[in-house]
Amino acid sequence: MNIVFWQNEPSIHQAPFLKALRPLWKDRFDGDVIVCCENDLSSYRQNNGWDRPDYGGCVCVVAPSDSERNVIISGNGDNQPAIHVFSGFDMTPINNRTLRALLKAGERCWIVSERPRDDEGIKSILRFIKYCYFAKRYKNIEALLGMGQISCRYFERCGFDKAKLFPFGYFTKAIKLKSPDRYIDDRCVNLGYVGNVNAWKGLDLLMQACVRVNVRDYKLHVIGMSQEGYSNAWGPISKEIQDNIIWHDVLPNAQVRDLLQDMDYLIIPSRYDGWGAVCNEALQAGCRVLVSNRAGACDLIMSDLDARQADLRQEDVRQADGEVPRGYVIDPYHSDAFVSYLKQAIDGGALTYAERIEIHQWANEKISPEAGAEYFCNIVSYLSSINTLDRKDRSLQEKEREGGQDGIFPPYAPWFCNS
Repeated sequence: MNIVFWQNEPSIHQAPFLKALRPLWKDRFDGDVIVCCENDLSSYRQNNGWDRPDYGGCVCVVAPSDSERNVIISGNGDNQPAIHVFSGFDMTPINNRTLRALLKAGERCWIVSERPRDDEGIKSILRFIKYCYFAKRYKNIEALLGMGQISCRYFERCGFDKAKLFPFGYFTKAIKLKSPDRYIDDRCVNLGYVGNVNAWKGLDLLMQACVRVNVRDYKLHVIGMSQEGYSNAWGPISKEIQDNIIWHDVLPNAQVRDLLQDMDYLIIPSRYDGWGAVCNEALQAGCRVLVSNRAGACDLIMSDLDARQADLRQEDVRQADGEVPRGYVIDPYHSDAFVSYLKQAIDGGALTYAERIEIHQWANEKISPEAGAEYFCNIVSYLSSINTLDRKDRSLQEKEREGGQDGIFPPYAPWFCNS
């Protein structure tokens, strides 16, 4: 059985997962992993430090012709069965037509999607109505992989079948930690922000919190924009914190990943974020994270807030006793709490190398591309198993997803499991 990923353009955040999926898919399902990108890497992505990614042994087709697309749909001419995975609902017109045609033909179709922006008042209400329409139009999809629990809850509210919803995420390329000699004793705390000046990224909220925190023994590395770019968008930087900020402008992704190894905390103060793959990269670099509860990646930073929100038992999602905390989930609109967590991070001092190693090892086990590929294949196996049940058994199975009875249970995302 083949699996085809229909995407708008190549993605450095999805390529490591697909590269890891290729050998596992071949072993478990005896098929190919095919990546079909409607367009090549955009100039916007290139200007943000992206290079065209390496998909390993996957069959990669960029800007396919109609004949190439038809060959992929037909299973390379020999009617090889396939699962078709589409990235989002609002794709290119051609990919949208391909999805509708495959659903009409009764093919197995999945969608991997972030929730849409939900922080823009009337626009967000209209988006919600549109996604309620999508829930009816695409009711025959086999699975919807939502980027984080926050996306799964959104899609459920829109009317998507809960039995078809699975939390998912990004799985970024592994980072090899540098020598402990890189870190010196008694250094100040290094905070990091990676992003652009867009309002939904929340850098202005972080600057406001820094002014209020009333401690100055830290450096804030802003990666992705210049001081001039920030000032043009939000006005001049407060004099109280000017000396604490180091501006890096846009850097290639490889340099960003290297710089994260010098950070003690990455801060993601987003008003909205579909996932926030830099959270993965920070954890892989052994860095703690202060992450907004509006970002899908808050699933990776366990806290009491996450435990209450997650659709799992409390004991399944909390950090293990004695484990080095990976950070904190913050509400960027709750300024007092934001300041409190920020002060706590700075007062805690710089990470030790042992703490960094422990975070890095957790990331390698739970959110590596290989862990993501294993989880993805487990979802495929689970759905393939319940597809063999008759309608009566399937109705029982869907009830069992609520827990408590023996049966075929859906897999847990690896970052929600301590074992």
